[in-house]
Amino acid sequence: MKKYLLKKKLMIFLIITSLSFSLSNVLGNDLKAPKVSMALQKVYVFPPGFSLDLTVKWKIYNPNNVTIFLKYIYFRVYINGKFINETAYFSEIEEELEKEWFVAPGQTKTIERTFTLDFPANEEIRKIVLEGKGEWSFEGTAFFSSSAGEVSAPIITEKSIVKYEGYGFTLSKIYLSPSTIRIEVKDENWLPITGAKVTLISKMTTFEGITNASGSVEFKVPTTNYTIRVSKEGYTLREELLELSAPSSVTKSIQLYPSKGCTKLIIEVKDVAGMIIDNAIITLFSKDLIDNFTKTTNVSGIAEFEIPQANYTLTVFKKGYLPHRESLDLSKSPIERKVIQLKPELTWLEQYRSYLIIGAIAICFIVSAVLRLKRKST
Repeated sequence: MKKYLLKKKLMIFLIITSLSFSLSNVLGNDLKAPKVSMALQKVYVFPPGFSLDLTVKWKIYNPNNVTIFLKYIYFRVYINGKFINETAYFSEIEEELEKEWFVAPGQTKTIERTFTLDFPANEEIRKIVLEGKGEWSFEGTAFFSSSAGEVSAPIITEKSIVKYEGYGFTLSKIYLSPSTIRIEVKDENWLPITGAKVTLISKMTTFEGITNASGSVEFKVPTTNYTIRVSKEGYTLREELLELSAPSSVTKSIQLYPSKGCTKLIIEVKDVAGMIIDNAIITLFSKDLIDNFTKTTNVSGIAEFEIPQANYTLTVFKKGYLPHRESLDLSKSPIERKVIQLKPELTWLEQYRSYLIIGAIAICFIVSAVLRLKRKST
């Protein structure tokens, strides 16, 4: 019994001693503010009015004798001293990378992350960003926790070489000057259609409008490539491709046909191995119609058309493959499905293989004849 009590007292003593030691460490530890610098590594700009991706690198030096944990960081972004936007980043959103946010005593940790900010609406700031020559700076605070309490530190901007990427930089002048697109929607008799829904679809965004009493609608949009989609109840859906390589004013007339008396054509494009081919350009044109019908295959290699019943010439084009062309009789069928196989383009060697073989045979013949003449002369 005495032995048990002695053991119990010893355990209590060890626990109290341990707690006292830990408490003395905590109380005796004055946390110093870590040194936090922030450098911009890369800028990726989408068209103006959309978003701006910044890849930044933080360097955190821990001058304390306890490990610190970066809880969150808040900062404001400037270019040439002009405010662009502000954001905050919380380490809790990255539970799987939690270890990355701990900084051991006396060590420096580097953390790189990419943030998405709204693109500045100010025309002057937008121009500075797209020119790719501005001086970026940051202002903010980083917040840390540790076993000794919490501490914060101001952010210091570290100068660095910034890499500019993105669609916006390759066409910066174009995006600074938007294009005007006017869509006129007509029926089969080329009369205006009121209340048709017109959608412009690009890789970045979508614009929508409704045709007015004159059957038209106008958009002012960034200069890029669009798919124009026009729909109206009782009419077939139409899609057209519009490529804009420079700021311009474009008027495009699109004809809708009544759903009754149309054929639904489904085209699937594959290669010779049976693999789907996306982004293949399919065009249908008929001598009986003024309009052509053009679509690109989707990620499943499929393009669907609703077109007037008629005889068509079908062409399929995809870079890296031989063009395909054939005639289609859709004058009676309400629905038609076709699978088209594209053959890969011939390489230079494949194209001229027969000529090379003939040339090689000719050279051998000439060499053989020359050798015979030499033997006779000797």
